[in-house]
Amino acid sequence: MKALSDAVMRDPVRLTPIVQAEWAAREAILLQDADRDRTGAGKRLGERVAEMLRHQRALLDRLG
Repeated sequence: MKALSDAVMRDPVRLTPIVQAEWAAREAILLQDADRDRTGAGKRLGERVAEMLRHQRALLDRLG
């Protein structure tokens, strides 16, 4: 997450809304998943972390 923060600091006015929108969407998906299956969320923790890291990498690539 530090790399993402560093990337945003290059142009915070332009990049902050992009990152906030992306992570808000990801958070909404995680919350919906947890609401659907409260007991299963922990079982998929490794999968969720890997997914989050993939999205972070894609966002870093997009920010340039």
